[in-house]
Amino acid sequence: MDSRIFSYRVFGLVGLVLLSSRVSVLAQLPSTRGLPVTASQTLANTLPDTPRAETPVEPVVDSTVLAVVGNEPILMSDVQTWVRGIIAENLLTFVTESIPEREKQLGKKISPQELQETEEEFVREQLRQSRTPQAMRTFLDQFIETKLLLINLKRTIPSDGLEKFLASNEKMFDEEIMPVVLARKKIKSTDEMDIWYHRAGTDLASVRKIQVELNITQGWISELLKKEINTDTSYNEMLRYYQEHPGEFTTVASAKWEQLSVNTRGAAFRNEDIAKLAKMGNAVMEGESFAEVAKRDSQGPTAALGGGRDWTRPGVLTSAVLDRAIFSLPVGAMSPILEDSQGFHIVRVTERKEAAKQPFEEVQTQIRNKILELRSKGVRDAILERLRKDIPIQDFGDRYF
Repeated sequence: MDSRIFSYRVFGLVGLVLLSSRVSVLAQLPSTRGLPVTASQTLANTLPDTPRAETPVEPVVDSTVLAVVGNEPILMSDVQTWVRGIIAENLLTFVTESIPEREKQLGKKISPQELQETEEEFVREQLRQSRTPQAMRTFLDQFIETKLLLINLKRTIPSDGLEKFLASNEKMFDEEIMPVVLARKKIKSTDEMDIWYHRAGTDLASVRKIQVELNITQGWISELLKKEINTDTSYNEMLRYYQEHPGEFTTVASAKWEQLSVNTRGAAFRNEDIAKLAKMGNAVMEGESFAEVAKRDSQGPTAALGGGRDWTRPGVLTSAVLDRAIFSLPVGAMSPILEDSQGFHIVRVTERKEAAKQPFEEVQTQIRNKILELRSKGVRDAILERLRKDIPIQDFGDRYF
């Protein structure tokens, strides 16, 4: 077997799908969830040139055995090391992308101390969510599947060939994968990347070992799938799928809009607040720029940016009043004064896309890929079920979470 037969995905650990249709739980965590209110309101892009080396959490040392697959144990430290690798990259994305974006909205900067506190709270919150029973069950199941496939791979490849195969994949990781990851994350070196891992309580070497193993087994099941899956799809099969899944081929309505707002101050100021908003609306009606009025007088969430709101889908806004308005107003028309629990608002829709069903002729490639994806999942599940029957598994996860 060619020791380089498997192709790596160019990955960031965030969002990696491992050997199943389940998406990593941490990939779905919101990037600002759990932040202190004061810090989350004052984020900025005053970032250090290199990350600090402090570790806001304890390193992984837990040797608890969560499962044994064949004769190979899965330790709590194995799972936590991999999870903390994900958290480290989530933190890096948060610092380099989310913070500058928030700074642009608020026009404020924060001190290094404030930034550090915010980052440390981010790591602690992600660790807390990673330790929930549901998250831990998902992670352990993924590791069990990985061990099953690794044992099957070892049985298939002679021991000397396996050693060469592992060495080749480690080299590929270092020379082909990591440079791409570093470039995407705008990191100068693996040493700098290691600092980010340390801040989540792990290190690059430990993550590398687990990640190489995960990628090898992902490649192995791809090889097994090639031998068993039927890639032919007929016209009638695709048409049937199209007819049975209409929601997948309907584009959701969305609107781009502008907002003028006055935050509520209570019943005693109601008339004064309405008058203030009416003055803003009249200024726009008389020809003044909506954006200039918003920057000068509005108290809306994007007032500093001119009151513009990006593409919004029905049901996304917390305000049902605003939601109804932006999907019922004619494009370009100013709304009357609207009231919700937050205050008073005038909105104007600048663009809107109506919901529409895509023609069958335009989505046949998408349908074929979806059919093959479902077919692949069925075959993969069957392969793993055979391995579960052939290889003994002792699962102790329920004792600990």
